[in-house]
Amino acid sequence: MAFRFSAQAAEDIYFIYENGKRSFGERAAELYYLLFLDAAELASRHPLAAAIRDDIGENVRVRYGSHAIFYQLDDPDIVILRVLHQSQDWQDQI
Repeated sequence: MAFRFSAQAAEDIYFIYENGKRSFGERAAELYYLLFLDAAELASRHPLAAAIRDDIGENVRVRYGSHAIFYQLDDPDIVILRVLHQSQDWQDQI
């Protein structure tokens, strides 16, 4: 199973990268970006491991870290919908 990012998720990751670069330096931002790719790859290998959160959106699943990765299965792939910091209001943004 492969993964792909929605346009909004790609923007989220770009913003996180740029903010991380300003706050922590380019190397730290790159490492954090690679963690997102690893998390997306893990979700694509085990898409049913995360619980469904229908309170957020229909068939939406969430993987946690400092940022939550919201995704849906879109057979045969998964679509990363958003990548939002855990302190953000998720329900208005999914």
